[in-house]
Amino acid sequence: MSGFVDKILKDFVEDLWYSDITPDREAPELIRAVIMDVLGEISARLKEINLVDLLTRDIIDLIGDHLDLFRRNQAAIGVDVMGTLSSDERDERLKHHLMDSKELHPALISSECEYKVFFSVLLEDC
Repeated sequence: MSGFVDKILKDFVEDLWYSDITPDREAPELIRAVIMDVLGEISARLKEINLVDLLTRDIIDLIGDHLDLFRRNQAAIGVDVMGTLSSDERDERLKHHLMDSKELHPALISSECEYKVFFSVLLEDC
């Protein structure tokens, strides 16, 4: 994993822009340390997941819930109407139905809401 992170830093930080600014190596090493800490935390959290339950129960339940939600809203809009709409129009209709029923995730309402949700989740772990 360390070699992969080194390659990413070299290609996307050092060679792309950082070496043009300064020959200093401190910032790339700090970035590397942060990335390695994050990967270590992700690895530790993944070890705590019961993979069998995740794959056989949790994901199946989530997919079923999403299909039920889609079918309910498709029926409310009308199956025939849904078939005539472009994918963008269909997405907008579904979005409005989900907003009206308070079932749309707050991050999907607007870009501003997405930003707020992201930072509330990010700061939640602090």
